[in-house]
Amino acid sequence: MADLQAASNPKLLGAGRSGQVFLVESQAGSIARKVFFGDTITNLIHYFFFGAPNPYIWNEDALQSAYYRRKIITDLVQFWFSDKLTVADATDTGWHEQLKAYQLDTKFAKGRAVALHQPFNSDGDAEVKDLVHNIMLSLQNKLIQAGFDGLVWQAGKGNPVALNNFLLVDDSAPDSYHFVWIDLEFGVPALIPLNPLSLFSFYLPKSFKYRRALFDDVDTSKFKNYINAHKVNLEAQLGSRRCLTILDYIERLEYHQNRWKLMRRVNRMYSVSI
Repeated sequence: MADLQAASNPKLLGAGRSGQVFLVESQAGSIARKVFFGDTITNLIHYFFFGAPNPYIWNEDALQSAYYRRKIITDLVQFWFSDKLTVADATDTGWHEQLKAYQLDTKFAKGRAVALHQPFNSDGDAEVKDLVHNIMLSLQNKLIQAGFDGLVWQAGKGNPVALNNFLLVDDSAPDSYHFVWIDLEFGVPALIPLNPLSLFSFYLPKSFKYRRALFDDVDTSKFKNYINAHKVNLEAQLGSRRCLTILDYIERLEYHQNRWKLMRRVNRMYSVSI
């Protein structure tokens, strides 16, 4: 894992429940650096469910899970949506010494939030409708089919602020909208959806399945079956080499996710206290 502390005049791009995002100029170009943190309310929720703050702050296995999950989703989204939707791919991980927290580097995406509904602004209405109906709803279903149950919250299932997780990067015409998914990591467990039906029909059953509050969980066995079932089409669109890379990434994700998720509550508490 590289030391990513050096940066050239980082600019704060925004902040959410899980971290602050900075624009950093590097030798490889512009990157978006997400430094994980938790506010008081967020930390209280995490302590209640897990006995420790947001794991992305302090647990390297959680960080590596986030890294490999993004790498996999980047390829899957291309397979599912072609050029209609892309993902801010992960490029590196590191430790922010000043803030005492882990950080995740991703490709920087130039774009803007979709226009909200305004009178006499049909273009804005078209942007939201296209994002919600043609991208987000389809993305949620595809994630569930592939075993990425924990990501549907960031994709908008019951999440009242999920529009913020997507940027519009091409608005030249309604039939050529191109979006990028920039935020894939949870801030808090997905147990407070806007629609109660989502809670009782999806989030609670999934929490019982995983035997814990749903938090960026991936059913790796289901995903492997998904890859096998779609192998021919995946290889035709992405190439055999990228498909082999996906299989390698899922093994790495499974390793780090198990080390993170199977930690006993007392061990999480102890790891944070030392």
